[in-house]
Amino acid sequence: MRISSKHNHFAKGRYRMTTEKKRRRLLWVLIATPIILFLLLAFAALPGKNIYTVSPETTYATDHVGDDGFVDNIAALNTRLRGNTTPEQNANVLIWQAIGPHPEGTTLPDEYFRWLGQPAPPEEGEYLLPWYYFLRAKTPVAVEEAPPKRDDEPSVEEIRDARQARAQKWPWKAADEPLLVEWLAKNSRPLELFAQASTRPAYYNPLVPKPTPAGIAPLINCLLPTLQYCRQAAQLFVCRAMLHLGAGRTDEAWKDLITCHRFGQVMEQGGTEVEYRAAVTIQLIAMNAETVFLSHAKLTAPRLAVCRADLNNLLPPLHAADKIDLTERFSALDTLQWMARTGSEILKLLNRGADTALAEPVAGRPFSRSTDWDAAMRLANGWYDRIVTAMRIEDLQAREQAIRELEDSLKDLSNESEQQAWAMSILGAKQRGELFGKIVIILMRPSTRKMAALETRTMQQHRNLAVAFALAAYQIDQSRYPAELTDLAPKYLPEIPKDIYSGGELKYHRTDTGYMLHSIGENRIDDQGRGKNDAPRGDDGAIEMPLKESPPLDLPFFGID
Repeated sequence: MRISSKHNHFAKGRYRMTTEKKRRRLLWVLIATPIILFLLLAFAALPGKNIYTVSPETTYATDHVGDDGFVDNIAALNTRLRGNTTPEQNANVLIWQAIGPHPEGTTLPDEYFRWLGQPAPPEEGEYLLPWYYFLRAKTPVAVEEAPPKRDDEPSVEEIRDARQARAQKWPWKAADEPLLVEWLAKNSRPLELFAQASTRPAYYNPLVPKPTPAGIAPLINCLLPTLQYCRQAAQLFVCRAMLHLGAGRTDEAWKDLITCHRFGQVMEQGGTEVEYRAAVTIQLIAMNAETVFLSHAKLTAPRLAVCRADLNNLLPPLHAADKIDLTERFSALDTLQWMARTGSEILKLLNRGADTALAEPVAGRPFSRSTDWDAAMRLANGWYDRIVTAMRIEDLQAREQAIRELEDSLKDLSNESEQQAWAMSILGAKQRGELFGKIVIILMRPSTRKMAALETRTMQQHRNLAVAFALAAYQIDQSRYPAELTDLAPKYLPEIPKDIYSGGELKYHRTDTGYMLHSIGENRIDDQGRGKNDAPRGDDGAIEMPLKESPPLDLPFFGID
């Protein structure tokens, strides 16, 4: 079939028009593509916006707001911790006078001492010398002349540490431990200051982080270098008490023990979880030694009455929940605020293994994304409210159940944050804020279970100790121990304390030489008074009179050249 020239001309025209359109479209694509890419890049580069509101529901503190609109959490927290405490009331002022300006080689910022209300101690002074530093300055006697040490034998340092530890648990003689006598002598003046500190009504330890080059720092950078020295002071008091007890100086022994006990209770006013654990540990050291004292001291009725009065006049115990409610909450909120100001790099300080993909630039800078920090802080406050509420439940079983439920919820929260983290770059402002809140809650969650367990254990040991001293008073009056604990009330005790763990009566029975008193432990099993150091191992908190001496140390004595 032939096609006419007219139709052929028309076809060629259509072909040229179609080709021209394609060319124009391609040109528009070539022109529009970089423009669109430029606009998208410009949009992505627009600074994100922070949603940050100062309110009780978000920042918690509404005071000490800076010109930049952020809360000065260091000032807000220290204002609350210090309250109306003056330097003359503050036990920590005397602690610094006892330990010197550089505990553990650390130098705290000048702002710390401005909050304390006292200048840093002078460089030179007669300061507390911890056991490990005392030994470091010594030369072992003729270690080269000693027989070669087998792999299964303890080192000289381990031997000395073992002898020092035993001196805290049993009366000893000066002639048997000259190294310990020298250590005590070198620390006599610092111990006087610690003793004075134990009589003060308050303990305020400022929380001031070491500043960064930018001039500010998060609360998590705070250092607490004094705590190890406080534990050393407690060990010194107990060692000296056992020396007094071994020499028959009963009054001096009790003075050191009740001073140590009182000092631990004063320190309990510290704001942090770490300070709480240190303070309670000091009290447990004191109570263990007071039990040894009760077993060995030949007490008259008047002298025992003084001891019991001293125990009754100790400060009431504080709750671990208080530390979480204030300082631990502030630390989490301050971390979120720090992220709002400088970015999420701070997460790497909390967890070295944190996903680097979360380290986004702070909102307000190019290529940053908007974040609703109000959502993050509300979430954090809600979780801390739940933790504190659970820890303040009075019934032990209900409290432990609430803490278990919290831990399960925190695991769920951790799983949620892991699933959402991969989508960080596409989340909305509120979702991004909530995700940051979840991450901070997981990384900074307090040791709720351990703190609650330590609080319960300490309270139960106080109860057991009070009963033991009441039993001693009964024995002095009646020349025998009572058949039942109920015989102590109301003359020796207004009422018989309960076993916190079981909710029932304490376990008590007389023995041929004295008695066994015990409460069950966290395992809720009556281990017949066996503790963690017994065989077979138990979990009870027991006081047996008279105390059984642990086997003597079969270790050589290494003196000093």
